Amino acid sequence: MMNDKGHWRITQGGMFSTLQDAGRFHQAHLGLPPSGALDRPAMRRANRMVNNPADAAVIEITLTGLSFQTTVECSIAVSGACFELQVNQNRVSDQQTIHLNPGDHFSMGQLLSGARAYLAVAGGFDVPLYFGSHSTYSRAQLGGFQGRAFEKGDRLALKRPHKTNSQQQATWQRPKKTPRHIIRALPGPEYPYFSDQVHRIIWSQAVQVGTDSDRMGLRITTSQPLLSETTITSAGLIPGTLQVTPSGAGIISLNDGPCTGGYPRLLQVVPEHIHLLAQIKPNERIHWFRNQA
Repeated sequence: MMNDKGHWRITQGGMFSTLQDAGRFHQAHLGLPPSGALDRPAMRRANRMVNNPADAAVIEITLTGLSFQTTVECSIAVSGACFELQVNQNRVSDQQTIHLNPGDHFSMGQLLSGARAYLAVAGGFDVPLYFGSHSTYSRAQLGGFQGRAFEKGDRLALKRPHKTNSQQQATWQRPKKTPRHIIRALPGPEYPYFSDQVHRIIWSQAVQVGTDSDRMGLRITTSQPLLSETTITSAGLIPGTLQVTPSGAGIISLNDGPCTGGYPRLLQVVPEHIHLLAQIKPNERIHWFRNQA
């Protein structure tokens, strides 16, 4: 039931826009992954610009933009991927807090760099908690807004909408417009069971991100299959784990990925670089840099 504190009417849902916060933890025994924002630093920057708690729920927007009309005055901020932004068809900057009045229409146009943007509103969104989090896990239709991505015509309730002081974010924090990404990683648990040839390939050649990637994982391809000399039954997975399928293809687990898996784990992305995976688009390339343990 819609509250009377104001809401947004979604006029364009984008490719895949969901509510996410810091994540849902300590539920792996139920088969629930952490979910949450793939780029947490960007989520926290957006919240900081509207004086929200750092881990308050935001809208994660993937590749194509979200648009809405507001019924109340409010302040919003966008961080992460760079889009052309407009209020009532007038261009506005994504590097500062944006103030909206009742009836204003906010829209996101062309994607300029990165893959995922994070939109925060001062006072937050009025959605329930599920297992301690507002995050959407769409495969189980759980959390966020009705357990799914936003669609045209949805009405998203706001919790305590208000205008806040204007703040800015630094230009250097925007994702770079580049088809190549350097990601630091460590050898995974089954790394010794891959051949020297596979070791040379993974550290010396770029891998390409597939178009079938999503919040579960980035699928990657290499010039030659990454064949393993062993099999495993089942083992724990965390975001940033690179598994290799029997065909030699790779899958980098992300926040909606399974809690366990049965494929050998070749690499593990270091914690400081996991959020960088969120800003890699399909068909772009990853160069692995071997981190010193």
